[in-house]
Amino acid sequence: MEGGNVNRISYTPEVVAPPLRLLWVTEVAEWIAAPVVVANGVVFAGGYVEEPGRYGRLCALRASDGELLWELRANKAFVAAPCVSQGRVGYVATGSRLVAVDVTNGRPLWDVDLHADIFGSAVVVENLVLAASSSGILHALGARTGQTVWSFTAGGPLLAGPTVARDMVCVGSADQRVYGLDLSTGTGLWEYATGSEIQAPIAYFRDRLLVPSLDHRLHCLRALDGRRSWEFEADGEIHTSPAAWEDTVVIGTRGGCVFGIACETGQRKWRFAAGDWVDSSPGISGRTVYFGSHDGSVYALERESGILLWRQELGCELPTGPAISAGLVAIAGRDGKVYCFRARS
Repeated sequence: MEGGNVNRISYTPEVVAPPLRLLWVTEVAEWIAAPVVVANGVVFAGGYVEEPGRYGRLCALRASDGELLWELRANKAFVAAPCVSQGRVGYVATGSRLVAVDVTNGRPLWDVDLHADIFGSAVVVENLVLAASSSGILHALGARTGQTVWSFTAGGPLLAGPTVARDMVCVGSADQRVYGLDLSTGTGLWEYATGSEIQAPIAYFRDRLLVPSLDHRLHCLRALDGRRSWEFEADGEIHTSPAAWEDTVVIGTRGGCVFGIACETGQRKWRFAAGDWVDSSPGISGRTVYFGSHDGSVYALERESGILLWRQELGCELPTGPAISAGLVAIAGRDGKVYCFRARS
């Protein structure tokens, strides 16, 4: 799923070290706005195609060579990353519909209309599917049936998917607030106000919530009660979900920079300037940070210093984060193609 797991920290212990070589490129759609997901040797990518009545296309690609295994078509674009549960069922959003599919063949298992667009990746935990909608409602559905278990209504549209933090679920809203809810009931536990909208998923790491906001700040909250521990002011709006491991938190900004931040204190450790916006949520593999930029390049930085290790120009905007799995780094471009790299042997 987007962020790698229900905590959305975008970290994998699997080491895929640069330099990388381009393994394959597969065209999926005319444009892609959602991160790709890799699960069990399959890359899942969805986007928009210009075919009357069939504007959405989700593809399952074989990770080893990019060959199409199956596709799912819809009348709305796929703008949220799918969530794959236990390698068997995928939960994908298209427009206002949340669809459960058998990931071995793409066959729909159930289909629910949430009556408002879903822009963020769903989360599956404890037999619940958690999906946030632009109506401001966070839906908790039965994973096997799609039936509503509970729902919570925020004060504004929910433009990013929720995050699970132990026995809580947290979600940020366009009403400039973070909501902490009881996972089993959806009961509100606390709220925290930022200075602007939250449009990217929150990360849960070491009993802290790392909240990216369009107010140019990364807010670090105590998950227990939503109280602020620290905040970091960046050089622009933050549209990326944070990545975190050990004592380093990494974010990208619309100021064109990527920052490494000390998790305990919120102090800046390093700053790297890309050539344009960084809306691509970074991913951490071992000691390497991967991300893409609107300047058309995918980058690899050393996690603790921010030193540039590798860069590959792809010639198209890269607004989505990478997926790192099975020795591969996959990333989607605005041109509707999925680019897959592996370490040079």
